[in-house]
Amino acid sequence: IRISNEVWFRLGDMTLAEHSAILGMIFSPNNRSSRMIKRMAEINLIKGDEQAAHKFLKILLQTRFHRKWAERHMPGNDGNLSDEWLEQNRANISQTDIIRTANDYPTALRQLIHSNPSNLKAIDYLLCYSLLNKDIPAFVDDYRRYALIHPEITCRLYSEALMIYLFINKATLEELREYRIDPRIISEFT
Repeated sequence: IRISNEVWFRLGDMTLAEHSAILGMIFSPNNRSSRMIKRMAEINLIKGDEQAAHKFLKILLQTRFHRKWAERHMPGNDGNLSDEWLEQNRANISQTDIIRTANDYPTALRQLIHSNPSNLKAIDYLLCYSLLNKDIPAFVDDYRRYALIHPEITCRLYSEALMIYLFINKATLEELREYRIDPRIISEFT
């Protein structure tokens, strides 16, 4: 629970990051966690909700370890908060909002990718999620949709999963070429 907010924050889903941070506070000793409050402040700064960010930063001003950080990030303190940091984190956030359950990870990841097709972290997490759940058809579908346009996503693990899928479905050599699988992996597989 305490680390999932970090994952969703890095991927750009501020709603799930906020949900995880709140759960992290609930399950902390005495329901207190300055780290989770710091994350709530960051989330609200990125979302542009300065009032909510101010509320969390005021709490952090009372702490020994986060006081200086809170002063630097307080809305209205010009020049202290990096515009580059804000823009970098805002680039990955979803531009649309849908109703979904908190554990519908494929939908959350696809929404992030739809909002920002160059969010390679979200693509990677989506592909790995499908493989971990042994959902090869979903993996292949997402690979076709998202990873083929990003050659840097291709890795040995994905190539091997594609080879298994293509072998089971008796793919032709032309179909095999579409996936740009390293010839060494094809040779090892055969």
